[in-house]
Amino acid sequence: MHEVCACTHYLLQIVYLKRFAALKSLALDGNPMAKAKPEAYRSFCLAFLPHLRFLDYALITPAQRTAAKDAGVTPDLLLLVEEKEMQRKRAREKQEGRTAGMRNLVEANIEVANTLLPTLFDDDQEHAKLKNLPGLPALMESLKTSFSYCCDEFRTAGLLKHNTIVVRAHCPRGLHNTTELPLQARGDSHILM
Repeated sequence: MHEVCACTHYLLQIVYLKRFAALKSLALDGNPMAKAKPEAYRSFCLAFLPHLRFLDYALITPAQRTAAKDAGVTPDLLLLVEEKEMQRKRAREKQEGRTAGMRNLVEANIEVANTLLPTLFDDDQEHAKLKNLPGLPALMESLKTSFSYCCDEFRTAGLLKHNTIVVRAHCPRGLHNTTELPLQARGDSHILM
């Protein structure tokens, strides 16, 4: 088990390869990962890459896979690493969604809809003094909610208008009735919250 703990850095590198489901053969012979702890490296590869058929030019047998799991790569460790990998994947997808949404806002020239409210409060030097007045925090929260709603409406309308213009620019004359466009083409699915 000590061998497993000593190689967590390498383990994460091997787990990265798990996303390549079509990977059937892996040759890391001579790689620093393989040189550091050859048995741990082999155990990790066999345990974490179940779709792998060849490792370092040798066929992987079911007995080798079982032996690798018995060598200390426990189901708890597998679950922990898989959970961390899922968290990274969700964070990456969320960031990609934000980036794509922001790209759409920039193309429509309405990116200000995301930054207007924070900018208003950050640039207001009197805001810090006003926070101390009784009842004002509740009013400010109400203002933020209302303003956020208005920004969402502005963003939706802006994206809809932008997508209409894009469709009209790319469609032959007379064939661009926007009421028949799918939701994605109308911009409803690109709203960035």
